[in-house]
Order: sequence, then C-alpha cells, then structure tokens
Amino acid sequence: MAETVYLPLLDPTNDLSPRVIAALADGATAARDPVDFDRIIITFSTLAKANAFKASISLPSSKLFWGVSAKASLTAVEIPALGNSEAATGYLKSVVYNCSGGRYPYIAYPAGWGTPSAVTVGGLSFSDLVVSDVLDVDGDGTYRTVRFGYLQNGNTIQVEWK
Repeated sequence: MAETVYLPLLDPTNDLSPRVIAALADGATAARDPVDFDRIIITFSTLAKANAFKASISLPSSKLFWGVSAKASLTAVEIPALGNSEAATGYLKSVVYNCSGGRYPYIAYPAGWGTPSAVTVGGLSFSDLVVSDVLDVDGDGTYRTVRFGYLQNGNTIQVEWK
C-alpha cells in the first residue's frame, strides 16, 4: 500500500533535499500539493519505505518553526513543512502570516520552552489558541504547536508571540 509524506516545496536550509533525492532514487514519486502550492507530496511504494524516510527526519532541539496550514493538527514530519525556521532558544517572534484560502497560523518549537504567555494580533491581545504536543518521529523529543482556534483568511495577519 502506498504511503505519502508532505514536505516543503523549497527547503531553504537544505536539510531535507538530500533525503528527498535519495527517496526518489529509491522509487518514490513526487508531485506538487494541489491544495498548498508551497508543498510537495512524496509517495512511497510501501509503508516500510515511508516509515524509514520519516525516521530519517528528526526535529532539532533548538529550532523555531512557523507558517500556515489548513490542517487542524500537525505531525512531526509536517512541522518542518510549515516552511519557515530558525535556530532559537525561545519562541519570541513577530510574524506576518498569509492565511488566504482559510489556514491556521502556526508556531512550533521544543515543548520544554513552555507556552507563550501573551499573543497579540495587530497589536491587540489574543487568547483563542490551540496548544498541542507532538512526539518527534524517532521518539527522542516533543515539539509544541500553537495555532489559532479558527481558520483565518487574511493575507497579512501580524502576530506577536511572547
């Protein structure tokens, strides 16, 4: 049975590119995501090959990810697919999100960093957040995802995570 994995179309850090190339050389196929044009879909011929690929992706212990997704929850493989990341020691970040078409603004980081004590949207206090913990693919850590409670549609949503 075929198994799919969603990844960022462009990988600015080049962390995933060698793994994707190796997967394609091993018979996987790739296609552009018809819903989210910033992602690709890698399809593996077997669940075992998909699981081996997923196991090769480990979330770092000091990286902050952010971006948008139409999904109400993310897996450890989907966190890097948010498309934006930086080395960090905390989640303090100001981000402008483009949620056109109905998406959730997300931020994700190692769970040990805690939970934002204040979030502002356009300078106004905001508290309708959904917080979830996601076990890393290889089980060696936990990432926390924080998103808005409802899908958004704005193309310039200014969010301060504090």
